[in-house]
Amino acid sequence: MAVSCSTRILAPLAGSNLVFLPVLTPKGGAFMRRFWLALLFVGSTLVPLQAAELPPGARCPVCGMKAAIDPSFTAVLTVAGKPIGFDGPRDMLTYLFDPATFGGDRQAGLGTITLLDYYDETPFDGRTAYFVVGSDVAGPMGPEFIPFNAQDAAEEFRHDHGGTVVPFAQVTPGLVRSIATGHGMPGMEHGHHDH
Repeated sequence: MAVSCSTRILAPLAGSNLVFLPVLTPKGGAFMRRFWLALLFVGSTLVPLQAAELPPGARCPVCGMKAAIDPSFTAVLTVAGKPIGFDGPRDMLTYLFDPATFGGDRQAGLGTITLLDYYDETPFDGRTAYFVVGSDVAGPMGPEFIPFNAQDAAEEFRHDHGGTVVPFAQVTPGLVRSIATGHGMPGMEHGHHDH
């Protein structure tokens, strides 16, 4: 099989630098192009997550608590290229819905949202999160949005600890307020899902 090599400049995903990548392609090389693009996608999504480090002593802009008081719950937003740390996903979501209340700028460009999977504590893109709300597990500030990178892990946790699984895209300001005040979700009693 004949293989050609060329250098391509590939546009990165949000927040990454330009990537110069040698692309090996067999004649008509759709497979290798897809392989390198998939590799680029994985690499470009992981780099911003690993780079979202907070300065020592960083404080949550919502509650003032040290952002890394319990590192397993720490959430990080990158806004206008700067990381902002939160002591938990609930405060991060509170900030996302109303940044101006906490000294943020609604017009600033939101970059990455980094959460840690509750079970394996690996960082992942928070836009893909499945949260369990109303469970018997609390975060540093009480009732919390327990984050998972996969729906099946969230369902397993819900089965063991009660609550309701909510995808990131379905989180609303009202839900955040109800969890923050300890009122849970409509249709739930004492942190357990009604079935």
